[in-house]
Formats: sequence, C-alpha cells, structure tokens
Amino acid sequence: MPSPIFLFVVSLPLLLRLVPMVVPEAYLEPYAWWDAKTLNDGQAGWRNMGWWENTDDFSLAAEALARKLLDFADARPGGNVLDIAHGAGESLALQLSTQPPPVNLLALTSLASETRQSKDLIASRFPDTTTQIEWFTCSATYRTGRDIDHPLNPMRGFLGEKKRAWSNEGEDDDAEELEEEDVASAGPLRYDLVYVLDAIYHFKPSVSYFLAQVLPTLQPGTGVLAYTDIVPPPKINNVLGHLVLPPLLSVPARNLMSRPKSLDEYKALLERIGYDGVEVQDWSDGVWKGFASNLSRRGGLWRLAAWFVSVADRNGWKFIAVRGRRPADAGAGSLVDE
Repeated sequence: MPSPIFLFVVSLPLLLRLVPMVVPEAYLEPYAWWDAKTLNDGQAGWRNMGWWENTDDFSLAAEALARKLLDFADARPGGNVLDIAHGAGESLALQLSTQPPPVNLLALTSLASETRQSKDLIASRFPDTTTQIEWFTCSATYRTGRDIDHPLNPMRGFLGEKKRAWSNEGEDDDAEELEEEDVASAGPLRYDLVYVLDAIYHFKPSVSYFLAQVLPTLQPGTGVLAYTDIVPPPKINNVLGHLVLPPLLSVPARNLMSRPKSLDEYKALLERIGYDGVEVQDWSDGVWKGFASNLSRRGGLWRLAAWFVSVADRNGWKFIAVRGRRPADAGAGSLVDE
C-alpha cells in the first residue's frame, strides 16, 4: 500500500488546481499577503523586488526600481499616464512628482484595499495636485463587451461612460459651454505612458494578450508601454509549469510555458504585435541577489521566500525591463502566440 507521503506528493498538483475553485479570488491575489508595513521601514508602502545597487534597504531599493523603470520608459512628460498594478500608491506618487506632472493619471489595481490606501496616500502627499486622477479596481486585462469603462477599452469615451461636466447652482449660463466642451473631448484617452511595475507576469490570459490590448490605447507615434517582467528559463518541467507553479505563484500557465526563449525572441514578440523602438534589458543582476539577501535577513518564513528567489536566480530565471512605442500609423495590436 502506498505511503501517505507518496499519496500526498502525487496528489499535490491536483490539490493546487482545486484551490482556486474553493478559495475566494481576493485571497488568491499574490500581493494581498505581502504586507507593505512589514516590508518597509517607516511610512513607505513599496511592494516590488527592488533595485539593489548600493543599498540593502528595502524601501530605497523598491523606489530605485520604480524610478529606474520610469527613466527607462523615457515617455513624454506632462501627458496621460496609466499606472497598472500600483500597489499602495507609491508609484502613483512617483508619477505625480515628475516635472511637469501628468495631466491625467489613471490608476488601476485589482485590490479594493490598495485603491483605498492609494487614495489616502495621494490625498496626504499631493493635496493640491492639478492632475486629474481616475481610479479603477479591476483586472488588468480588458474583457471585450464586459468592462466598458476599463481604461484599456479602445472605445472608452464613445459609449456614454465618459465623465460628465457639472456646474453649481447659479452657473446655468456656463452649462451649455461646459456640455459643448464635454462632447468635444469625448472619445478614448490616448496614453503617453502605460507603466507596469513588477506585475505583468500575473496578467491573464497571457502577457502577449495584454501587450496587444495596450497598443491601440497609446498615443500614435509617441505613446510608450514600459514594464518589468520575469521570464522562466527556456526549459521548465511540465509538471511544475502547468500544475504546481501557476496556482502557487498566481501566474497563468501560459506565462510560464509559452514564453520567448531569449531576449531577442522577446523583442521580436513585441515587434510582431506592432510595437516600434522595442528595447529589452536584463536587470537580473541588480534584483535577485539583493532581494534574496534582504528577505533572508528577516528570518522566519522570509528565509524560505529568499531560498526560492535564489533558486530562480541559479536556474536562469530573468528579471527584465521592456519598453515599446506605438508607431505613428499603428492600429490595433495583433494577437500572436508566444
């Protein structure tokens, strides 16, 4: 008769597949368990893997990674910015601290708690901001025909969900002018920058699907998508990639098993979708070792997390930065297989 340990091991993949069916989705959000107060010292609320050049402080490293990605994006300042997976709001504060700040800042996260935290943070740090901020608590990927007000809906603004112009009592003389301005500004907002820090590998159904959705929402000729991604090694065990890691890491199997095998292939993927000026950089050396070291020093279960990070580093997992621009004459992005 097989031992209980053997039975547990062989049934583990099935158990992991069943977890999403019985556990509420909110509890499966990977960042719901990464407590920003525990990770950071003081008032900061960062929650990314950090850029560990010349620092061993989590808050400083996390802010450095966010700034490094923003500099890497090299987007037109003072425009329209969509920040996806902004966490507790620190990356939004970074966007608002640029000069000039964005005219429009759209903030999207999948957790209602992060939307609340971010609103409080921005209200306290930027009480007099002139930037128009819109908040979205939803999936990063737009579902056609369902998420009408999603910021990646290419028809957003044409379907009656645009903001209305309001006037106080006694200002009726201005009402007609405001309505005319509102009609004139109807239509989808085009982004100068779509910014995704340390999150895109979680997006369903796949990274390439998301990339194709973003392209038509960018400003033609100048709009930039900038993000960091984690890419597994070219060969990954099928059981791990299909059954164990997806539920364990809250990552779609396609984002593990159907990925470019090199940085050149990754660049070619974006070019096939329709992006121009694509640049892909390997930032692994500045991320993995410092992040693992910081987690290890915390002791307890953090050491187990540090061990997993070190194993990923040794086995060829890459932490990369990617930027791509919408060509002047580009239409919708092309859905391609990775």
